[in-house]
Amino acid sequence: MNRQGVTLLEILISAVLLVLVCAGLASVFLAGKKIIGHDRSQLTALELTKYFTSAMDMQVKSSSTAPLGDTTTCLYNPALCSPTTITLDRTYTSTVTSEAGFLPGLRRVQVTISWQD
Repeated sequence: MNRQGVTLLEILISAVLLVLVCAGLASVFLAGKKIIGHDRSQLTALELTKYFTSAMDMQVKSSSTAPLGDTTTCLYNPALCSPTTITLDRTYTSTVTSEAGFLPGLRRVQVTISWQD
């Protein structure tokens, strides 16, 4: 007997296979979106680090810097020169610490940017 067409069982099996393939592709796209979002946050944090430290940078490059040991400068009190929180696509918080370097007159500055994904 020569029949043309497909049976209901064949259509159901094809539909299930199609759904499985689509679910696999969707998970790949969602994982990619999450990775791209995290990378974007890291890039934003890098740019914000430049922003948070720009006042200190300008003070170091300036020819009229305060005398060594002046605690009213950004190098000795980082909270004086930069904000601690910026809200863009999410809230970024900076923590700036400054400590004495291994040579007199040098300071070690560490900037930490944190955010919630």
